[in-house]
Amino acid sequence: MKTPKERRITRIEINLDHLKRDTKQLLGKIRYLVADSFCAKTKFINSVVEHGLYVASKLRHDADLRWLYTGEQKAKGRPRKFAGKVCFDDLSRFELAGEIDGQRVYTAAVNSPTFKRNLRIVYIVRQEKGKTYTALLFCTDTGCAALDILRYYKARFQIEFVFRDAKQYTGLCYCQATSDSMLH
Repeated sequence: MKTPKERRITRIEINLDHLKRDTKQLLGKIRYLVADSFCAKTKFINSVVEHGLYVASKLRHDADLRWLYTGEQKAKGRPRKFAGKVCFDDLSRFELAGEIDGQRVYTAAVNSPTFKRNLRIVYIVRQEKGKTYTALLFCTDTGCAALDILRYYKARFQIEFVFRDAKQYTGLCYCQATSDSMLH
């Protein structure tokens, strides 16, 4: 068994440590944290929500999701919570949120057994040259509008372009240092 010094710290743990340090300064100014689909993990989602922020990110197209039951409850027994597995072949239970740039945007409030919480999902469908392209976004704030979630996620990519350009054109990735502390 490895000692804590020998244990490798994961990228998720590094991100969470950064979040813990800086949450107090952020809470009055922001409510949503938009993360890469790599961060769509239970440990990350739960930690961010515990710090008072909502998470918006991307899910796999085959994510395990359940419909929330909205029908009439029986007089006896435990109340029914779920109404079956979400299947993206049948979009009749989704609400059409709009159409943007030739993409149909569907939304629904569902439950994720993986995250053990309800989510607002946004399912984007685009037809191009006879092929269908899809994307599945989510937010831990079930009251958030679908088009807002889409807008937040798109804004994340604009920031990525800034980072890429900064690394390419300003030489931020090049360093002549040899000591570990300087490289870090």
